Amino acid sequence: MSITSELQSLDQDVIIQLFRVFGYNPGAGDEFYFCAHTGVTFLSKVYTPRACSLSGFKVTSQGTEMQADLTVSDADRFLTQADQLFPHIVGGRVNVLYTRPDYLDGGPLGNLPQRDRILSQVRLRIMSRVLVPGESATYRLENSISAEGRSLPNRKALRKCDPTVRYRGAECGYTGSRMFTVTGQPTLNANLDRCGKGLADCRLRNNQSRFGGVPSLRRQQD
Repeated sequence: MSITSELQSLDQDVIIQLFRVFGYNPGAGDEFYFCAHTGVTFLSKVYTPRACSLSGFKVTSQGTEMQADLTVSDADRFLTQADQLFPHIVGGRVNVLYTRPDYLDGGPLGNLPQRDRILSQVRLRIMSRVLVPGESATYRLENSISAEGRSLPNRKALRKCDPTVRYRGAECGYTGSRMFTVTGQPTLNANLDRCGKGLADCRLRNNQSRFGGVPSLRRQQD
């Protein structure tokens, strides 16, 4: 499977996926942080820019198993070398953090508490991989749904709205004139009108009936 070698721009409205791969070198504690953007540091971790995509998310009818395909560029043959050095890559773990550019270290909201800067988190395990040397590697990931540490029937369980829900989009449903910043402060600047994805943000807009999160869930950290 091929993947574009181009890295993505850090538009302020984009949802960033940050990948942490670990458990592939038993006993050594090695970790690899990467994302499809350049110049990303989050929670003091520097993420290596590497073209990648996460696709094919699906949940079983019981709502307890998640599967996805992570495709990563191997244009520099980095993954080819890693595959030779680390034979235990299958069985390793992948954590995916979702955040926004504003929440990155050094960003306008980079000083907020960690719990407010992570929109959601998914924990998966590498079950298989297909490597095309010099082109790409595709890793099949699956695990119990652990976004926010819990599962609900037939859906991902998140304390906040799913990061794929677009503010003022069809699923969000908010079309009002009142505008707020991502931290919930009133604003007259349309460029600062953003949603923090929490229940409080929906309440500010009198739109809590469309809230898609489960605020009673506890966040789990590694």
